[in-house]
Amino acid sequence: MNKFRMKQSVLQVVIPLIVVLLILPGDLMARRTTQLTVEKTDQEIIEGLLLDVDMKQESLVIDVANIGIKIYMDEIDTIQVEQKIRGRYIGKGFLIGAGVGAGLGLIFGISAGGEAEESLVHPVFVVLGSTFFFGLLGLVGGTLAALDAPKKGYKKIRVKGKSPDEIKKILKKLKKKALFR
Repeated sequence: MNKFRMKQSVLQVVIPLIVVLLILPGDLMARRTTQLTVEKTDQEIIEGLLLDVDMKQESLVIDVANIGIKIYMDEIDTIQVEQKIRGRYIGKGFLIGAGVGAGLGLIFGISAGGEAEESLVHPVFVVLGSTFFFGLLGLVGGTLAALDAPKKGYKKIRVKGKSPDEIKKILKKLKKKALFR
């Protein structure tokens, strides 16, 4: 195989990968915080972003209009946590679609590779090309199917009347969602 064909085949794989990476959202590694709605025992409702969870003082720090408000757990009746659901479905659809598509492409490429011996294209490139092509089709299909999922969901946690151990468990779960961990 000459150098020109090798470069051409590498470019056929690298350029689509670069395009796919450019299409993906840029904030894949960005830290996000969770939106909370806290209903206090005096019926006051506070909405904001969860900044921090203080395990020792058993309190939450919530950002309301760029002001950090500390709320102790014994003052809280319920906490409503916003959960981003669609992102999980899109990620799973993306991976499952790409995996299934690549698997089908590999099977088709291996079966077509034997017929390609007489052609100008090496059988390995037939296998790689079909794996990449079907993987890309599966990736697009899985992502589009996942876009049909709901965007947000809410989980309501009742705090009032919980034992200290249950409150610690709630705080640990919220700590994972806080901006400052």
